[in-house]
Amino acid sequence: MPRKLGSTTGPHYYCEADKEYWQDLKVSFKNKPPHIGYKRIVNQYNDPMWIVDKRLSSRNHIEHLTCYYPEFNRHNTSHGRFSGFRALDICSSYGISSRAFLDGHATVTVIEPEEFMAKLVLCNTRLWRQESRIHVQHTEEWQDIEYKGYDSIRLGSIHIHHLLNDYPDILTIKNIAFDYAIDRQTRTLLYNHDYDVKFNYGSIESFSKA
Repeated sequence: MPRKLGSTTGPHYYCEADKEYWQDLKVSFKNKPPHIGYKRIVNQYNDPMWIVDKRLSSRNHIEHLTCYYPEFNRHNTSHGRFSGFRALDICSSYGISSRAFLDGHATVTVIEPEEFMAKLVLCNTRLWRQESRIHVQHTEEWQDIEYKGYDSIRLGSIHIHHLLNDYPDILTIKNIAFDYAIDRQTRTLLYNHDYDVKFNYGSIESFSKA
């Protein structure tokens, strides 16, 4: 039954035609791709960058993405103290973590599972004028990555934690950084492969081989 004029909740239907109009509109929006908003801000390096703005997104789409971080300014960048030639950054927090890697590495390869996030990071690297050192890829073909070719790796989301078990070559990399708290089983796995805690950021830790 249509709602009456003056109703305090839901659509205010004034007639049957009005009700049908709003029902048709609801169906059309249901099949419409979610809109994602972007917001230009200043990051912790005091440089311009682009970041996803949750308030400008629709239908809670952003919250379900692998690489979405609602509190960008709390990223752990202690892995920037690692040293090596090549670093691999998977889910790079809009490029913030890759920028930190540049403090101790010549180049960084960024892997982003979501295409729009890869474009966002690419845009930021251009704003920072670091395109020659930060190389951005959009892929979920994890088996094609040559993990042994890197000195350091960062896993930026718990949603990709399975890579540690699926691709044992990761455990040949000297430095491993996590941007989430790991469980006891993972900690034991790292200790068994000669890793020790290198840096601690609250409950988030980074490891290096002895």
